[in-house]
Amino acid sequence: KAECGALAIALAARCSMRGQAFEAYLADLARLTAPHGAAGIELVDLARRAHSSATAGEPTEVFVQSLNCAKGVSGYMYHSVAAVVHAWFSHPRDYAQAVTVMIRCGGDTDTTAAMLGAIVGAGVGRRGIPQKWLDDLVEWPRTVAWMEDLAAKAARAAQRGEPGAAHPLPIAGLALRNMGFFVLVLAHGLRRLLPPY
Repeated sequence: KAECGALAIALAARCSMRGQAFEAYLADLARLTAPHGAAGIELVDLARRAHSSATAGEPTEVFVQSLNCAKGVSGYMYHSVAAVVHAWFSHPRDYAQAVTVMIRCGGDTDTTAAMLGAIVGAGVGRRGIPQKWLDDLVEWPRTVAWMEDLAAKAARAAQRGEPGAAHPLPIAGLALRNMGFFVLVLAHGLRRLLPPY
């Protein structure tokens, strides 16, 4: 199921980038997951359900509830993929709306929003991402410029058919960032031990 789910996300990103119809996505998904037997059939059925629901105008939040995810999208691959594919089918060219809808579904939002952002982002490119979101991105030392440079180098390497070279980051900066996150997570965990629970 994990392989089928990963394949479903990769195919969605490819279809989004190429501007292909959803029917092409479903056909490729069915063909490529066929060797996985029942796991592939189940995922294709979920993708078809998501497509039918989105085509009928059903909100992603309602579709997610039909997956027995009333408290938000779980980390289970077939819940995550079905919800992400539905949001993509519903908002294929609107990055901000798609990601916002996915976050509103609740649950494992960091995973689902990241998968959906990659899919829709492959179709709309950098210009389709709200500039304010890019301006507010705090991922030091991985800045937006660093990420763009990494993407450009990876694209050039792929065009040449070569493996990409490592893209350096300052080790001291990473250590400092990770220490800050460690303190933040530890403080959050300790806070949860105190009333009110």
